[in-house]
Amino acid sequence: MRFIVSREFAEVRNYTEMGFEDRRGRGRTKPVRSWGTLRRFSENDGGMGSTKQALECPKLEKAVRTTNERIIALFRLSGRSIGYNRKAKQYKTRFKVMPPPDS
Repeated sequence: MRFIVSREFAEVRNYTEMGFEDRRGRGRTKPVRSWGTLRRFSENDGGMGSTKQALECPKLEKAVRTTNERIIALFRLSGRSIGYNRKAKQYKTRFKVMPPPDS
């Protein structure tokens, strides 16, 4: 699970609840690749640079685009949820993703 925070909302959801699941297995589901991209953003305080972090995520641009589309559709956002900062040479989320708080 992840805890997602934006100006408009704060929610705890897992990959299935967020539509990041691959249903092609027999009775089993697993997260799609873009869930891994979202996890990398959460592990790096919402940013992913075009250096070592990007090398760990093959086809980074497509992965970011897919993740962006899923987040926009899920939360009905206008505009991009993940942008690219040319000066910093990194992708940056416009929301905060973190592990859920302890209950």
